[in-house]
Amino acid sequence: MPNISSLLSGANDWFVSGPPSKLVHLMLEAARHSVEYIKGHKEIFITATAAAVVIPVLCYALPKLLVGVIQVLGFGSTGVVAGSLASLYQSVVLGGYTTAGSVFASLQSIGALGVFPPAIPVLVVLVLAGCVVAWLWPR
Repeated sequence: MPNISSLLSGANDWFVSGPPSKLVHLMLEAARHSVEYIKGHKEIFITATAAAVVIPVLCYALPKLLVGVIQVLGFGSTGVVAGSLASLYQSVVLGGYTTAGSVFASLQSIGALGVFPPAIPVLVVLVLAGCVVAWLWPR
């Protein structure tokens, strides 16, 4: 078992003289193979890069956008906004009665709190990403 002084000596040799030439050769060879693979599979690389950028942006922006749409429909911070589509639906379809836990009640909760449950937009984004990948993936 090596002791600490031999480990430190080995680390010092690495920093003074550089990595072993065989390791550098292997790293350069791996980089060359990676570049060749990317050149041959540009559509996969572009899709993966776009997904790495778009998915986090959508996961951040989609909940805010959905809350805005829900509030525009008339689910406000103080309740259903008078004269809105939400109030029209509540009066015509629900007859003024809203069941706890219903979709209408959930939308009102989202509109009042201004917060969308994070799992739903993430699920929507991942499903959309899966559809795009399935559409672009070579057959």
